[in-house]
Order: sequence, then structure tokens, then C-alpha cells
Amino acid sequence: ALELMGADASISAADLERIKYDTAVSRKSWAGKWFADLAAVDAKGDHDITAAQVLMRRWDWNYDGRGPADTLAALLLRAGNKWHYQRRPEADPRDALLTASAYLMKHFGRLDVPLGTALRLRQGKVDLPMDGGPDVLRAAALWDEADDGRLAVKHGDSFVMFVDWDKQGRVTSRSIQPYGAATTRPESRHYADQAALFVRHRLKPVWFRRADLARHVERVYRP
Repeated sequence: ALELMGADASISAADLERIKYDTAVSRKSWAGKWFADLAAVDAKGDHDITAAQVLMRRWDWNYDGRGPADTLAALLLRAGNKWHYQRRPEADPRDALLTASAYLMKHFGRLDVPLGTALRLRQGKVDLPMDGGPDVLRAAALWDEADDGRLAVKHGDSFVMFVDWDKQGRVTSRSIQPYGAATTRPESRHYADQAALFVRHRLKPVWFRRADLARHVERVYRP
């Protein structure tokens, strides 16, 4: 955030939205040393370690879902977070490479798994591909390892809101959250109706004014 927001003296609304959804890992962060240590591991003839290191050399430090190493990089950075966030000594990078490689081979039979195949937003019957990952502004920091090997995101981006005021002080707003407005009621059509927008970096309008709200009322009732 410091690098992106400090790159210019002023930030437009478009800049702010682009920065919020940024999927790149900072090479200046703690991750820089962690990935350097992973690259420096002596494979000692181990095919899995060698293959993982070869693939990681192709990674562009971006979880945009376009590169072949994104999923492996996400697993490795998550492994680093386990010790870094708790200020513990660095874990053995060799073990991290072996563990991540073994997981991908077991569940997918390959190391270059597309990020959207592995990283998923799941809620009820909704199952959608995600971008982002640990330690980026488009955060997907924690996940459950599902039986099918997919990584079901459970911690990261949640409620997002952009608010604007015009020169007359009139406010407009857009927002989104990963699932829907009725996350505890599976029978509701709002249980996961925002998910498709969320994964595409889209937002919905927030209605503040009575006249605007009246055109979008679904139900009127007294609690």
C-alpha cells in the first residue's frame, strides 16, 4: 500500500480502485527474502524441489491468475506467513517446497495449477474462481483445504466500499462483499448473490436517498 499510494502526489478515484484490487506481492517486503531463500535451497537431486524452483523462477510476483506459478507461490507465501506473522524464526524453506509440491501433485497431478482452479470462493452451491492471495491488497490470506484440493478462501477481502462526494457535498457510494446480505440464511436468494460480482472486482450501488431506495425495495415489513 505504501509503495502504490506513495508513487504519485495525487490519487484519482480510478487509481484508488486499481490499488485496492492490486494482486502483486512487494519484492521489498519480508517475502523478498523468503522467496530468495526458497530459490537458494539445495535440491540435492530431489526432482520435486527442482521442479518447484524451476517453476518459481517464472513467477512474476503477481497473483493475477495469469501465470503458471501463481498457485505454488500462494502456497509458499502462506507457509511463510505461518511463522512471519507470529514473529517466529524462519521455517525450513526446503520443507515448504516439499509440502507445497506434494499437495499440488496429490490433488491436481501438476505444479502449474491455474490459480482460479485452486483458489475458490465457495458459499452454498456457489463455487467461483478467485484471484489474489496472501500479503496483497486483493487479499485471500487464509483458506480451508477442501477434500477436492481446492483452497476455499475464508479470510481476506470482506466488505469493500468506495464513497465519493461531489463539489456540492452530494454523496454516492458503491459496495460489495464476498457472499450476500443474508449469509446465515441459505434459503434466501441473497445468501450468495454478490459473489459473482465480488470475484470480478465489480461493485453495486448503495442507495442513500428515499427516492432512489424506493425504486429498489424488495419487501416492506415491521421487524
